[in-house]
Amino acid sequence: MTETLRIDLEGCYGIRSFRADLELPSKRRHVAIYAPNGTMKTSLARTFEDLGPREDPDRTRSGDRVFSSTPYKRLIECVPDVGQTSRPLYSDDVLVLRPREDNLDMAEAASKILVSEDLRRERSAVYEAVASPKDALLKWLEGKSALAAKAVKEKMIEDFDGDAKKVEQFLEVIDNNSGLDWGYFAHYEGIKYNDIFNAKALAVIKSDEFRNLADKYIEKYRRLVEKSPYFTMDFDHERATTAKKRLAATNFFKAGHYVTLVPGKAGPGKAGPQEIYDEKSFQKTIESELESINKEAGFEWDQINDFLSKNAETQRLRRILAGNAKLLEDLKYPEEARRSLWKSYLSAEGSPCEDLASAYRACKDELADIDRRAAEEGTLWDDVVDQFNKRFKMPVELRVANRSHALLNGEVAALEFLFGSVDGQKVPLTLAELDTILSEGEKRALYMLYGLFKINKRITDNKKTLVIVDDIADSFDYKNKHAIIQYLHEMAGKDIFTLLILTHNFDFFRNVNLRIVDYRQCYYAVKDGNGIKLKDAQWVRGPLDDIIGNLSKPANLIAAIPFARNIRGHTDGTDDGKYGVLSSALHHRADTNSITVGDILAVLKKIFPKKKDAIGRLKINTSRTMAELVSCEAQRIAANPCGMLLAEKIALSVYTRVAAERFMSKKIYGEDLPDRPPSTCKLVKEYREKFGSEGDAKTLDTLDRVCLASSEVIHINSFMYEPILDMPGDSLAELYRAVRGLGGEAGGA
Repeated sequence: MTETLRIDLEGCYGIRSFRADLELPSKRRHVAIYAPNGTMKTSLARTFEDLGPREDPDRTRSGDRVFSSTPYKRLIECVPDVGQTSRPLYSDDVLVLRPREDNLDMAEAASKILVSEDLRRERSAVYEAVASPKDALLKWLEGKSALAAKAVKEKMIEDFDGDAKKVEQFLEVIDNNSGLDWGYFAHYEGIKYNDIFNAKALAVIKSDEFRNLADKYIEKYRRLVEKSPYFTMDFDHERATTAKKRLAATNFFKAGHYVTLVPGKAGPGKAGPQEIYDEKSFQKTIESELESINKEAGFEWDQINDFLSKNAETQRLRRILAGNAKLLEDLKYPEEARRSLWKSYLSAEGSPCEDLASAYRACKDELADIDRRAAEEGTLWDDVVDQFNKRFKMPVELRVANRSHALLNGEVAALEFLFGSVDGQKVPLTLAELDTILSEGEKRALYMLYGLFKINKRITDNKKTLVIVDDIADSFDYKNKHAIIQYLHEMAGKDIFTLLILTHNFDFFRNVNLRIVDYRQCYYAVKDGNGIKLKDAQWVRGPLDDIIGNLSKPANLIAAIPFARNIRGHTDGTDDGKYGVLSSALHHRADTNSITVGDILAVLKKIFPKKKDAIGRLKINTSRTMAELVSCEAQRIAANPCGMLLAEKIALSVYTRVAAERFMSKKIYGEDLPDRPPSTCKLVKEYREKFGSEGDAKTLDTLDRVCLASSEVIHINSFMYEPILDMPGDSLAELYRAVRGLGGEAGGA
C-alpha cells in the first residue's frame, strides 16, 4: 500500500507557493528534504504546527506575516491509496520537532509519561473523593489567613517542616492537625498570617532586645494575674473576651441567663462572687481587670509599645499584642507560633478541616498503594532519561522531586537539573538558570529531551503520527548529532511514525539517507520564480561519483577540476605539472587560455584510473579551450539559476573567480602577468591598495564577494561542499553578472 502526503501551500510564512505529492510506500515511507537556509524549512514546519483540531482545523492561519494581502492557501492531506478519498491532517496527526522551542514546558511533557496511564487514571479516580473538601478547606484558610489559595498550601507545608514540592504533604498536615480544641488557640482569633509573619515584624520579634522586654513583661504579668480575683494564666483578658463574644453570638444574655464570676483567690479583701446579666457589664468587668493589671505593668508595656512603633507592620503587631500576654509568650518561639496560628484556623468553629481529614483517611491506604506501585514501575520516564544520559554528552542530570506524585491533583512534574562540577558536586538548577550556562549545542540537546517526552507519549498512546523534523541536529557536535540520528532511526522502525526530515546540514542529510531514508525519497528544495519545488537528490550518496560518472556534461567536467586538483595535491604535491594544469584552469594564469578540454581529460585519466575507459569514450570536442567552455557554460547556467545543481554552482563559481582575477591582473600588471600571480584574496587586497582611493565602491564590493565565494566554494569545499549547496543559485547568478560588468565591460570574459 502506498500513501501520499499531499501539500499545497500559498502565502504561508513567506512560501509563495509549494506543491508536492510525496509518495510514502509502506517499506520506505520516510522522506528527507535538503533545503538551503531561507528556502522553506522553518516556514513549512510552522505551517504544520498551525494545523488545528478536527473541530476547528483552521483555528490558526499560516498566512504571510509581512505581506498580509498575499493569496493564502493551506492544504495538507493524506491520500490512503489510488482512487481513495483523501483525509485532511489535524493537529493530533502531526508532531513537529524543532531545534528550539519558543514556549518550552518540559515539566508538562515529562508528566505525561512519568507514570503509566493506567496508574494515573486509577490515582485520579481515588483522589476525586478529596477534591471537593480540599477546595472547601483551601477557601476557608484563604479567608482566615488572607493568603492566596496556592500560598496557603505552600506556606502551611513549609511551616510544618514539609517539602512544598510534594503536594500530598498538605493532606498529611491536615490529617495530623484535625480534631484540635480551638480553646488552646483562642488567643490567635482574628489574626491574619501576615499580621505577624511579615519581614519587619519578624525582625523585631527575633531581636534580643524584644525578647528581653517580653520576658520582663510576661514575668510581671504572671505575678499580677495571680493577684487578680478573676483572671488566671488560663483565663486571662483575651480568653474572657472570647467567652463574651461566644455568649453574645448565642443570645445568652438576651435569653435571660446570667454569668457568675467566682473569685479564684480567697482571703481578706478579695472580691466576692459577681453576677453579670448583660454583655456590657461583662465587658466592663473584663476591661476593668485588664486596666488594673496594665496600670501596674505599665512601665514594661510602655517599653514594648515604643519598640513596636517603628512602622506600619510593627504597629499592627502592637495592637494585636495589647493585652494578649499569651501570644506575646508564644512569639518567643516564632516557628511554633506559625503552627499554632494554622491550628487556630483549622480548629475554629465552622472549619471544614475534619471533612477533608476524614475523606483523606478513607483513601489514604489506597493512594499509598498506588504510589508504591508507581515508584516500582519501570516507566517510560526511566527509559527516556537513561537513554538520553547515555547518548548525549551533557553536564546535567535530570530528576523529578515528586516522581510518584507528579500527577496528584493535576500537579506537573517538579523537574530538577543537577549540574555537575569537576569535584563531583552536583548543584540543582532551574531550566531558566541552565539557559544562561549551557552552550547552544547543549541547549539544543536539552530541547531534544523535551521532544523525546512528546515522542514517547505518542508511543504510549499508539498514535499514528507524521513527525516533522526541523533541523534538530543544527549546532550539535558530531557525538550528539549521531545520537539524534540514532533516535530517528529507532523512530523510523516503529509503524506508527512517518518521518518528514528537513535540514540544511548536508552531512546530516547524507547520514539520514544512509541510516533512515531511501535515496529515492531524498529531495532537494529549490526556489524558482513561482515558489518552491522539490528535485530528486539521488546524488546524495556521493556527489563526486555523480560528477565524475557524467563528465560528458560540461558543468560536471568543470566541477571535477577542484576535486581532482585536491587529490593530486595530496598525492604528488602542489609542484606537480598536472596539479599546475588544473590550477591554471581554476585561476587566471599565463597559460589559462591555452588549456584545452583534452588537456583536462588527460589529467583526469591519471587521477581517476578506474574512470579512464569511460573518459576516453566521452563524445566531447577535446580541442576546445576550457576558458571558452567555462564561459559558455556559465552564461547558460546564470540564465536559469533556479534549481541549480552542485556541479552547476561550482562551474559558475569557477568562471566568476577566473574573470575577476583577469580583471584585477589587467589593472594591476597590464600585460606583464607574473609567473605565479597571487591568490584571489591577495589580488583583491593589492587592488584595493592601488585603486581603492578612486572611490569605485561597487567594484570593490563585487571583488570582496568574489574573494569570499571563491575561498568558501572552490578551495575549502573540494570535499566539504555543504556551503556551496547552501548558497542560493540566484545569488551566484547575480555575482556572475556583477563580475561580467566590472569596469563597465564584460570583465575580459
